[in-house]
Amino acid sequence: MGATMRAAVCVRAGGPEVLEIREVPVPAVREGWSLVRVRGAGLNRSELRTRQGHSPDVTFPRVLGIECVGTVAVSTDALLPEGTTVAAVMGGLGREFDGGYAEYALVPNPLLMPVTTTLPWDVLAALPETYLTAHGALDTLAATRGRLLIRGGTSSVGLAAASIAAARGIEVAATTRRPDQAGALRDAGVDHVLLDTGGSPAASVRAL
Repeated sequence: MGATMRAAVCVRAGGPEVLEIREVPVPAVREGWSLVRVRGAGLNRSELRTRQGHSPDVTFPRVLGIECVGTVAVSTDALLPEGTTVAAVMGGLGREFDGGYAEYALVPNPLLMPVTTTLPWDVLAALPETYLTAHGALDTLAATRGRLLIRGGTSSVGLAAASIAAARGIEVAATTRRPDQAGALRDAGVDHVLLDTGGSPAASVRAL
C-alpha cells in the first residue's frame, strides 16, 4: 500500500463532469476506524442526488459511495483482523465522510460487516444496500407469510424483495412498466406479473 490512491472525487455539485479521478492521500487510520481496501462499490440513486447538489449536509469535495465491499487493510478492531472480507453501508459513508468510490476507505468499525462468500467482487458489491433495504422493509412489515404486492418490481430493490419473499414462501405479485421483464420477475420468484399502465393496480390485484 502506497501513500496515495486513486479516487473519484466529486469536486462540486453538478453533472457527471464534476466527478474527477484524482490521486489523493490514503486516509490515516485512527482509533475506532479501520482502513478497507475497496474491491467494489455499488452505484445508488442517492449518490446521483448528492452529486447534483440535493444533499444540503454534504460538503464538497467529497468521495461519494454509500456502500462498498473489500478487505480490511489496517484494523483497529480485534474482531476484524486484516484480510477479513467486509461490507459497509450507509452510516454517513460517502456523505459525512469519504466513501467507496476509491481504492481505500476509512470506515467506522461498527459499520463493517464481516462476510463469508465465494461471490466475485462485482456481484458482492451489488448486494449490500439493495438487499439490506429489501430485507429491512420485509422485516418492518413482518412479512413471513401470506401475499405481497411489490410496486416497481424490476427495480433492484423490487427484485431483491421478490427473491427474499419467495424464499419465505410468500405469494408475490409485482408491477412493471416493461412487459419484456416478466421473465426476470418470474426468475426472481414473482408469481403474478402485473403490467403497470399508469393507473391503480387495485382491480388486477383483486382479480387475483
